[in-house]
Amino acid sequence: MPAVLGHEGAGQVIEIGDQVTAVAPGQHVVISWTPACGNCAECMRGQPFLCLTYVIEGFNTPRFTLGDGTPHSAWRLRHLGGGDGGAWQAVIPIADDVPFDVAALLGCGIPTASAR
Repeated sequence: MPAVLGHEGAGQVIEIGDQVTAVAPGQHVVISWTPACGNCAECMRGQPFLCLTYVIEGFNTPRFTLGDGTPHSAWRLRHLGGGDGGAWQAVIPIADDVPFDVAALLGCGIPTASAR
C-alpha cells in the first residue's frame, strides 16, 4: 500500500480557495497534526491540544477516491488529523524568517509535549 512517512510539515502557501481567509499565498506556515476546532469541550476549557474533532473527522470523512471511484477516508494517510491539509485549522502562519526544518518540528514536538 502507498504510504507517506512522517508527519512534520512546514512550507509556503502557493494558492488558496475562495473561502480561505486565515492564510495568503506566499505566507510561511507550519502544519499541526492536532488542529483545534475551537468549539469542543476541550477547546472551550483552554485545552485545545486535547481536541480530537478533526482527528475523528479524518477517520470518518471520505476525502480520497480509490481507482474504481469508491470514496475512501484513507485513514492511513489521515491518521494525524488535519495535518494532510484536510482541515484549514491545521495550517498555522509563522514568521518568514523561521527555517522550515525547524518550523516543521513545531507542528509535532510542542503539541506532543503539551498533551503529556
